[in-house]
Amino acid sequence: LLLSATVNSTLGTKDYMLCGGISTAVTDLLLFPLDTIKVTQQSTKLAVTASDALKQIVKSGGARALYKGALGYALLDGIGTGVFFVIYEKVKKYSSEDLKLTGPMLALSPYFCAAAAFAVSSTILVPAEVVKARMQTQAFPSLMSCMKDAVKKERGGVLG
Repeated sequence: LLLSATVNSTLGTKDYMLCGGISTAVTDLLLFPLDTIKVTQQSTKLAVTASDALKQIVKSGGARALYKGALGYALLDGIGTGVFFVIYEKVKKYSSEDLKLTGPMLALSPYFCAAAAFAVSSTILVPAEVVKARMQTQAFPSLMSCMKDAVKKERGGVLG
């Protein structure tokens, strides 16, 4: 597993998923209150300070409102970032070993790896951001009800 990996060993798919997923989920949970304040500021028609947004959030839902939707978002974002790490490493391995890129093409391969990884992981990350913002700014009884509402309202834009 990850903890037993040495500098010269190769990490596997599970290791990349764990690295990306856990690090992202922990960071999301730590920074979620700040993001909730930012989203609240952005969603109001009037200019409000961060302090005013914080007061508004706590007044309407208590201190727990700062973390409304955080666990679901951290899970989805963690999975999306884990997928990014896996795809990046798979494309990197393919471009260096199978395609045997050299010179300028090899120097550009990290950009292609990142573009491919971001394209795939965005299928998870973008919907997660939509659900997160809705959970932070609207009244939903649960993450699942918010997800259903987002699919229902965004179906045309997301699915065609």
